[in-house]
Amino acid sequence: MIVPAKASFLRILPKSILQQPFELLLAFMCCLSGTTYVLGNVPAAAIDRNLPNVLIRAWGLSLMLGGFLVIFGIARTQPILQRAGYSLLAPTSIVYAILLIVYVGLPSVFSVLIIIGFASACLIRDYMVKMSTKAIRQVFKDHGGQE
Repeated sequence: MIVPAKASFLRILPKSILQQPFELLLAFMCCLSGTTYVLGNVPAAAIDRNLPNVLIRAWGLSLMLGGFLVIFGIARTQPILQRAGYSLLAPTSIVYAILLIVYVGLPSVFSVLIIIGFASACLIRDYMVKMSTKAIRQVFKDHGGQE
């Protein structure tokens, strides 16, 4: 990755971080949001306020752990950890969206659409990491390396 001269301060960051800034931002936001939910600090105007406390905290734990795994996987170039994070975030997001519909109903539709979009993005990213890892292994294998 070529870093422009005016942005030379970016050279101190690992290449893996520079290549996936959006994924890192979303994972970081998951960690922050998840931490507030785990600590029980749900904003008064949040749609989640209508859910039982145990579900809110479970959602927060999922966000926190999944986000951490994605960040650590990207920073350490460990696709298995990155995939573990996406694999945790996607299904728990779908379950959480369903719970919002059940407990809150129609007022939660907009939030549910955003959460389903997030879950879809996690599934797609997980698949892309899987395929790129598979391609790298195949190239390595084709050139006489061992797995």
